[in-house]
Amino acid sequence: PLVIQNQEAALQYLSEKVTPSNVEGLQKAMMEQDANQTGQLPSETFIRCLSVSEMKLSEREVEKLIKEMDTLGQG
Repeated sequence: PLVIQNQEAALQYLSEKVTPSNVEGLQKAMMEQDANQTGQLPSETFIRCLSVSEMKLSEREVEKLIKEMDTLGQG
């Protein structure tokens, strides 16, 4: 499975495309899902976090974002 290695980079990318409240919601969702504070999330979990935070991204945008965040090359 793909792992989102750099949550900060993901938040930065998204902050340019959405409202501050969406980014805050995403950050909260990601922190809740990353209980061990590793800074890594499986792509499925990251997608759920996007949904919970009401991000208005197309499937294509989500795929692009995940590819950009796949620093381990597991995608």
